[in-house]
Amino acid sequence: MISSITTVRWLPPALVAVAGAVLFGTLAPPAAAQNYTFTGAHGYYWSDSFNWQNGSIPVSQSDTAITIASAPLGFSINDFAGPFVLN
Repeated sequence: MISSITTVRWLPPALVAVAGAVLFGTLAPPAAAQNYTFTGAHGYYWSDSFNWQNGSIPVSQSDTAITIASAPLGFSINDFAGPFVLN
């Protein structure tokens, strides 16, 4: 009868964690979404920078998030040409 001996070696937990991070993704968390807040201070059109907090008009990207803080006229209008991508 032939027998075989198997040696089990334990890896340090830190090495296992790094190997898992490399295997399943990156060590850094994903970038946070870019947030824009609509205030409606100057009207209801999205293309008007005065309607956005800090005067920043949102950019159409998969990591863009929009908060409608207020709409004094009761609504807001996305008047950008083409589709507008949001998170």
